[in-house]
Amino acid sequence: MMSWAVMLFELLFSFSLLTQTTLVIGLVVAATFHFANACLFGLNRFFWIWLAAYPSIVWLQQSIFVLG
Repeated sequence: MMSWAVMLFELLFSFSLLTQTTLVIGLVVAATFHFANACLFGLNRFFWIWLAAYPSIVWLQQSIFVLG
């Protein structure tokens, strides 16, 4: 069930770029997921590496609507 939930989230994540509120919600859910994986599987830098990509996603969402 969890694997289907992850796949569904990954498929629907692109819709989170529609508004800044949905993007923040999507990034919080993703950060929670990555933090849980880092803790459960002992992946020390896993969480921080994914978190480092979030500013570029915020920039992408803002540039889509500025140019669009």
